[in-house]
Amino acid sequence: MAFFAVFYRLEVFYPMFLTWGLYFIDRLLFLYRAYAHKVNIIVGEGTSSYVVNCGEGDKAEPSHVRLVLEKPPGFKYKAGQWCQLALPQCGAYWGSPSMCLPFMQWHAFSIASKPTDDYLEFHIGVHIAQRMFGPNQKVIAAKGEGENVVRVSRKGKLLDWFCPHRVPYFQNEGIQGEFVVESTGMYLTLKDEAGTKVKTLKPQMQWTGRLWNIVQHKLEANGKGGKNIPQHKIHIAGPYGALPWTIEAHQAVMLIGAGVGFPSTGAMLRQLLEDNFMRPPDEQKSVCFIWSASKLDQLLLCFPGLLVDLTKYVHKKNGMFTSGISDLKKWLHIKIFISNFEPGEFLSLNPGQALFPEGSNMSKALDEVRAWLLGQEVVVNSSGETVDADGTYIAQGSLGASFSKILHNSFFTQRLVQQERSLGISYCGPPELCSLIRSDVANTILPTKIEFAAEFAA
Repeated sequence: MAFFAVFYRLEVFYPMFLTWGLYFIDRLLFLYRAYAHKVNIIVGEGTSSYVVNCGEGDKAEPSHVRLVLEKPPGFKYKAGQWCQLALPQCGAYWGSPSMCLPFMQWHAFSIASKPTDDYLEFHIGVHIAQRMFGPNQKVIAAKGEGENVVRVSRKGKLLDWFCPHRVPYFQNEGIQGEFVVESTGMYLTLKDEAGTKVKTLKPQMQWTGRLWNIVQHKLEANGKGGKNIPQHKIHIAGPYGALPWTIEAHQAVMLIGAGVGFPSTGAMLRQLLEDNFMRPPDEQKSVCFIWSASKLDQLLLCFPGLLVDLTKYVHKKNGMFTSGISDLKKWLHIKIFISNFEPGEFLSLNPGQALFPEGSNMSKALDEVRAWLLGQEVVVNSSGETVDADGTYIAQGSLGASFSKILHNSFFTQRLVQQERSLGISYCGPPELCSLIRSDVANTILPTKIEFAAEFAA
């Protein structure tokens, strides 16, 4: 339609060239960055990718991936921005080769690392294949010698016959034939007529599930000596997002994340920890960090990282002959809400070696941070209510129901008004919660300037 409009009435429709020109320039810039920024997944000692599961044993299922990538040369971004990722092994339209980047399945994720890090970090929730294999499901599996994947197709499924599921596989021997499937949590046990059993990861339908399989396979290969670990190149396009400019424009900030929206706000907190470290007390930005998780497994992915960030800050401050935890309490408030706990769930308080290799040298600072976050010190406020002594807590409940109270009565807001500081609120999370928070902000009158900025995370 656009072509015929310009062809027949150029003198009327010529302004279209400006808008279409901007669109094609944007697409060319997208492709240039995607081809230029091609990096490996980091797995091994030190800072490493890893996976998080929910459940145990035969009931274990993929939950999240902490994806750590090499940082492309010249890749610049601000804490709180996001980018798009494509991995050919996780999905392409019509079986397109990896060189055809426009036909890759692109997915947007917030960057969880700060700009001064020499790597890129992402926290990714996994969508798994539900009820893909029934009891005594028959499949046809094939794997050539030396290949890193086994191709699995369910009998009677025409689409599987055309496009078999490609699952990472560690052993070198070939596989060929018909098998009966036993589903055991994250794995499949393939059993042939002779009784021979082969174990492999469970095929996944979604992009994030396939990524979980790839990272898990690389971890297994690294644990078996780290030899012949297949490399997977991830293409990066971006960065995008305007939240960082809201944070930079105000003297006090409120970082609100919900669900998988933690990486964006967590990265901004990391940056503020770095910025406030060398500032005099009267120049430090006041920060209220709020995070809402619907389930404990969302917290298990990100809470250890939060502990590490705060511990490093306290440890470095302790080394300057001052109390790091006291300095932190002066400008930082943390409020974490968890909607649901399942029986038997507990909060892990020990960051693993992959996340915190220097943990043994910072045990004192780690103990101080844990005592602060989990402390039960209470006081009675001006309304006669019993509240946490410094406004930092982890609670079971709903952020949507509590935010108005935080905005009106919290210690953070009281100090903000006393110091006459402007407030920037950055939100990253589901749109439904955003509507509630935006409404509370609009209906709140404070004697200070308030700016609200939001990006949605599905």
